[in-house]
Amino acid sequence: MSLGVYPHISLQEARERAAECHNLLKQGANPGTKRRDDKLLQQEAGLSTFRRDAEYGYQFKADSGRSSATL
Repeated sequence: MSLGVYPHISLQEARERAAECHNLLKQGANPGTKRRDDKLLQQEAGLSTFRRDAEYGYQFKADSGRSSATL
């Protein structure tokens, strides 16, 4: 499992990430799986935000009295 690339990740941050991975392993969890799951949740959260904004924009235009062909 990669902890990051040197210029972008400091030694201290890499050590903190390694300690977190060790703690997860002690608890019986797979750090790689957890990282993938966290990334997927972040992506889904972003989609939810976009969906909410798109629905709001559509409703705003619909409420403004425009023809359905221009929505």
